[in-house]
Amino acid sequence: MEIIERIRETEKEADRIIEEARQRAREIAQRAESDAKALIDKTIWDSKEKSDILFKETEIQINERIKEVSLKIEKERSLIREKALKNIKPAIDFVIEFMKKKWQ
Repeated sequence: MEIIERIRETEKEADRIIEEARQRAREIAQRAESDAKALIDKTIWDSKEKSDILFKETEIQINERIKEVSLKIEKERSLIREKALKNIKPAIDFVIEFMKKKWQ
């Protein structure tokens, strides 16, 4: 009888140990899942931050390039305006001289 009682106690102890191991395995799995989610969230956040930084840097570069092109266009307009004014003055002088000769 004593042997049967010992076997039953051993079986109960084995069942308890198995259940304890299952519980620990569930806890480990939950922690691993939680850690994985946290890592994914951090990776997404880091990626978003890097994307935002890259976007800002690109935006700054584009704005600088727009300023450069705008300045270049303004310089070209100024040169064209100066050339036009230089060409208009002799033309006006020519017309005035022509009219003076015609009216004399």
